[in-house]
Amino acid sequence: MIIIVLAGILFSCKSKEKGFSPSVFQTIDSGIIEGDALVIQANREKNKENIAEAIRLYEQALEKPGNKAPIYFELAQLYYDYQGNFGLALSTIDKALSIDDHNKWYLFFYLKICEENGKGALVEKGYRKLISLYPDYTEYRLQFADYFISRKQYDKALEIYDEIENRVGPSLRINRNKFLIHKGKKRYPEAILELEKVIRLDPSDERNYLDLVDLHRLKGEEAKAEQTYLDAILALPNASGIKDQYGHYLFLKNRTDSAYDYHRQVMLDENYQVRYKADIIDLYLKFERLDPKYELRRLKFCHYLDSLHADDFLANQYLGELSARKKNYEIARKHFSKAVHLEPNSFESWQNLMLTDQHLRDDSLLLVHSTLALEYFPTQAQLYLYKGTAELGLQQYEKGIETLEEGLLLANGKGQRLYFHISLGDAYHSIKSYPASDGHFNKALEIDSTNALVLNNYAYYLSERNERLEEALEMSRQSNILSPGNPSYNDTYGWILYLLQDFEAGLEWLLKAERNGGDKSAVILEHIGDVYKEKGNIEQARFYYQKAVDAGGDKEALSRKMNML
Repeated sequence: MIIIVLAGILFSCKSKEKGFSPSVFQTIDSGIIEGDALVIQANREKNKENIAEAIRLYEQALEKPGNKAPIYFELAQLYYDYQGNFGLALSTIDKALSIDDHNKWYLFFYLKICEENGKGALVEKGYRKLISLYPDYTEYRLQFADYFISRKQYDKALEIYDEIENRVGPSLRINRNKFLIHKGKKRYPEAILELEKVIRLDPSDERNYLDLVDLHRLKGEEAKAEQTYLDAILALPNASGIKDQYGHYLFLKNRTDSAYDYHRQVMLDENYQVRYKADIIDLYLKFERLDPKYELRRLKFCHYLDSLHADDFLANQYLGELSARKKNYEIARKHFSKAVHLEPNSFESWQNLMLTDQHLRDDSLLLVHSTLALEYFPTQAQLYLYKGTAELGLQQYEKGIETLEEGLLLANGKGQRLYFHISLGDAYHSIKSYPASDGHFNKALEIDSTNALVLNNYAYYLSERNERLEEALEMSRQSNILSPGNPSYNDTYGWILYLLQDFEAGLEWLLKAERNGGDKSAVILEHIGDVYKEKGNIEQARFYYQKAVDAGGDKEALSRKMNML
């Protein structure tokens, strides 16, 4: 400021000596200074987000002399970003460009608002201006091509890519994009040419070989497709992805021995992703019923997966699920145990683990696993159901009831609540709390009156108490209609008929239960013996009592029955 003042004094003195008036110079100079001051003040207001005041000050600054292009630029942004006024923003940035059409920041903003508002012709105009200003800057041309691709104007994008390639030669980005466009347009010969350029530029990317295979197959050129696989394997001998795909190709061409050789190499690559290895195993799993060799190969692949990825969560989860499907529950449990150890926050793995416990009828481990799982998922009602049923299986009835009642409070669906009521009905029956047992079975029927399990269990418990037998008979009859051929349900119906003194019909249903798979059930066999005893057929009664003993029934009680014949 001091320098400016001194300069002004000096100029003033000299002017007086020469007879010039300083008024014109001083007016222009002060106007520029005032305009700059207004811009500075407007910037401050904008930074404080006092947008209306900032706009007023910028517009006031336009009335002062000086370079107005930056002011128009600032105003255009405020009109657009804060007022949402595209028309005013466009006319204002046009004014900035009319003053300085070489400023790329003005052009960028112009392009932005035109593109966001679908003004295609203006966007093209803007990009062509930008490219003319910076003809050697390839990135702007690429952005122009990207714009056309976003508008699905692929041929216009191709024109730009061709221009770039003519200027700088082939490149991975340009020629791969050209390949994608030609492929999308089903111009397969052109797509192949572009992809071949890409492979020459970078022969280390296996994705390009696989894309080339797809193109040849789309054209029906199977020989060229296979040759591409072989060329890729030669160029990239460690590329398991290509060997995997080629193995699938050979497998589906029924060249399964060759396919196995490639798949075996892939399965032995410890760096290849587990999920892709699982896909290979699934392929052989689908066909193993047709030929035993597929099963042997699938088992080998499972062994490789287990050996190389013993500490991998996905590998153990997959092998556990596969073993469970094959009913190899001990092996399944081993893998699920590893899975929950590796990722204890996987609810699915915990659930799978407990399902294997149930299949193995191992209530002790089911109790251990459900208790541990509840530490991670204390609000998952299903875990209370697992724990409660395990406690009931271990005859810890009071604990089981407490666990199930707690879980019932968390159950959030009808189906889930249904099984809590069934389990609680069973539990209360076990401790001879019959009103509570009946209450839960009635609530279960309110949820699903046609549930065969509810109807059967409720009916059977009533028969054990020798109460409401006619009602029990009707529920049992319905369960057999809903689930015919179930030996347990057949037994319930036959036993209730027996209790109602209808021995012929009762025996018929009990023998049906035996034929339907109940021949290993000590309870069913004992019931048949009881009916034969009532009918006076001592020989048959003794025969079935002995079968019940052989099936694991209470030897002492059954012996007493035989001794009383």
